[in-house]
Amino acid sequence: GAPSTEFKTTPPSKANATRDHQPNNCFAHTEVIEIPSITQVNDEELFDVASSIVLFNMALAYHLHCCTNPAKMENLSKNAMQLYQLSVQNNEGLYESPDDYCRSTSAFLSIAALNNMGHILHELGQYEESRLAFDQMNLCITSTGVEANEYYKD
Repeated sequence: GAPSTEFKTTPPSKANATRDHQPNNCFAHTEVIEIPSITQVNDEELFDVASSIVLFNMALAYHLHCCTNPAKMENLSKNAMQLYQLSVQNNEGLYESPDDYCRSTSAFLSIAALNNMGHILHELGQYEESRLAFDQMNLCITSTGVEANEYYKD
């Protein structure tokens, strides 16, 4: 069957949800994104979305780990940045998809990845690059017509 047009995010486990395990400010997207059931991934666009979800979640793991290990931040953040960039690049062709699930999920993934890239760059003191990432995120929001409340349905 066709996948639902809604996707799920999962907050970090309660054991890891303390303030010490979160990025330094509350503006990073810290919830993993769940992949739809494998039986639902039956065409190329859905496979691309699932691949982007995996890349995003891998980047998020590095991102959250570097926030709790400041001594390793530079190396871990490079890995996170590369994976976020791959997730965004993989999504670019899906913004105009006729499939509601692919279109909304790819837009959300790109917005979350660009937001988190801006967060990492800011934490590294690369303020101009951070601003550019946030500008790209804003462009993605306006060009895809995304509304934040679309992604937090109960």
